[in-house]
Amino acid sequence: MNFKVKPKDISPEAIAAGLAEGFTTIFGRSFVTQVDMVNGRIVVTAKEQISDSEVWTVNDVSIYTQQTPDKVLRWCQTRSRQQARREGRTPIPFKKYDAKTILFSRKEVESWWSAIEPSVIATFTKGKIKRK
Repeated sequence: MNFKVKPKDISPEAIAAGLAEGFTTIFGRSFVTQVDMVNGRIVVTAKEQISDSEVWTVNDVSIYTQQTPDKVLRWCQTRSRQQARREGRTPIPFKKYDAKTILFSRKEVESWWSAIEPSVIATFTKGKIKRK
């Protein structure tokens, strides 16, 4: 048997909830989704959302700083922290709980990010840096 579901049979709220859960599972981030009907078509809008918790994950920090999660993990590495100190910057504050769990305090990250000069933030590039 084949069943065809028409858009009018499913509520936009149910679609939005299902998509938000699916996005969170796939991307490891939380999303706010909005589903609208425009000219008989379903239009889905998804936006990343930072958790309301006082403890942030790597994904929450990457959303806040608009950098990739890999970049945030690189900031936590020993070599990157030593380079930041040499350049007179404060390294990103974090706590490592086991081999794979890195957590951040929301207040500490917000104060660290606001203390960084805009000229330094401009040097943070997205993606890989091509070397000559």
